[in-house]
Amino acid sequence: MRNKISLLISFLLIGFYSQAQVFVPGSHFEHTKRLEELKKDSLPYLTIQPSIRYESEGFSLIAPLSQTSLNTSYARSYNDGPVWKGKGLTQELHAGFQYKKGLFSATIYPVIFASQNASYPLASVNPNQNPYNYQFGLSPKFDFVQRYGNSGFIYAHPGQSEISFGNDHFRIAASTQNFTLGPAAYNGIMMSNSAPGFPHLMIGTPQKINLKLKNIELGKLEANVFYGLLKESDYYDSIKSNDQRFITGLSLGYEVPYIDGLTIGLNRVMYKNTEYFESRNLYALFRNDENKTNLLGDTLSLANDAFDQLASVFIEWKLPAEDLRLYFEFARNDFGGSFRQTLLEIEHSRAYTLGLAKVFFTKSGKDLYMAFEHTYLPRYDSYNYRPTPAFYTHGMNLHGYTNDGQLLGAGIGPGSVSDYFELTRYSSNEKAGFSLQRIRFDEDYYIARVKPNDFSKVLRHELELTLGLHYARQTGRWLWGIDSKFSYRFNMYYEKKNDKMNLYSNAFVSFLINQD
Repeated sequence: MRNKISLLISFLLIGFYSQAQVFVPGSHFEHTKRLEELKKDSLPYLTIQPSIRYESEGFSLIAPLSQTSLNTSYARSYNDGPVWKGKGLTQELHAGFQYKKGLFSATIYPVIFASQNASYPLASVNPNQNPYNYQFGLSPKFDFVQRYGNSGFIYAHPGQSEISFGNDHFRIAASTQNFTLGPAAYNGIMMSNSAPGFPHLMIGTPQKINLKLKNIELGKLEANVFYGLLKESDYYDSIKSNDQRFITGLSLGYEVPYIDGLTIGLNRVMYKNTEYFESRNLYALFRNDENKTNLLGDTLSLANDAFDQLASVFIEWKLPAEDLRLYFEFARNDFGGSFRQTLLEIEHSRAYTLGLAKVFFTKSGKDLYMAFEHTYLPRYDSYNYRPTPAFYTHGMNLHGYTNDGQLLGAGIGPGSVSDYFELTRYSSNEKAGFSLQRIRFDEDYYIARVKPNDFSKVLRHELELTLGLHYARQTGRWLWGIDSKFSYRFNMYYEKKNDKMNLYSNAFVSFLINQD
């Protein structure tokens, strides 16, 4: 229950001379990591981006982080991991430690937060949905919470915590940390930081592995498989048997030899209700041989429909000499039915992201970071003659691609389009910048409800324009800053001229324990 503390974690704070890093979703630390990864002397980009990094052996206190956020008009919370920011004030605290010895490593870094969760008008147009859930999806039900109940609450989550065993070539980890899949920085189609991290087992390579045949370079390979459990929110239904879903995923990244920084990759994720789990589902990523199953009283026409699937292919090119990163990801939701059908309609149930990031070095010693990302999730035209669920939804797995009521993929939501631009100046002890974002929400719902040639509805798209300003500074061991976003939302709930303005403001402070 979100109105109770769901988990109490006691942690021992000992030793603090070695470095420890945890990139809290949405924090200054995560933003700075993007710059570090892009500069020439940084580590190579990985297909799976974890939130935890180990620097040295021994015990390490992790810099505690306190953040206070405010939304003035409605809930707005993107890429914030376990912390959900409703209307009003949200106060969060992250603290913990790391330990590394030989092949063993552990991070305990939970978060506790209090949300005012103030009231604001909610849409109520779908009698099949809980009034606190999303009302506009094409699916009859969708576990995508818009407000967590009618009062404030305190909530705790293990946060960016894990226990792992392995070396640079192979690792196995039990974790609740957030991780992203694919190249996107802001709206990861396959896996983003928009939902709470879920308990999972990760098996694979913690970094890219060099492949060689005698003296011939064959490139670098990264491969990871994960198994986890997704949780239903308190605002979906009261059926206990469907409270959890099994999720499994595969991520492959291959860095092409002799072309610096060019990586191609594949991601695949499958999930289903645990009430239908079978042991062979553990290898379903590689061979899905389920028999036709009667799940809801109807025999499935396709055996693989017991699962919902998302898959993507991507290309990412980090040009070291230019401090430039270019990327493109093409994703599909649901199965194609057959290889022939997939070839004939590759665009069916597709989504895509393209983006770039660039660092400019100035004579004054400051780094200028520029980024742009375009994300497109609406359905392709094939929905006119064949069943096509909105992205992240499925007719058999009605909860959708969510954990505890928030999307595992792009937080903008199914059927939405986003354009994001950022320009940030970094120096040795401060950063300052601005961002611009345009989101057009759930075009799948909107278009499905517009009659042909009905021009009276042209001006009812739900659109949000956002200007963001951010500043952070380090003073001694203290790191502090503010991130503000002013949003103007046109036609909220698709009601003509129901425009709303929202000011989001986040102030944070962190004590850098390990700073010399």
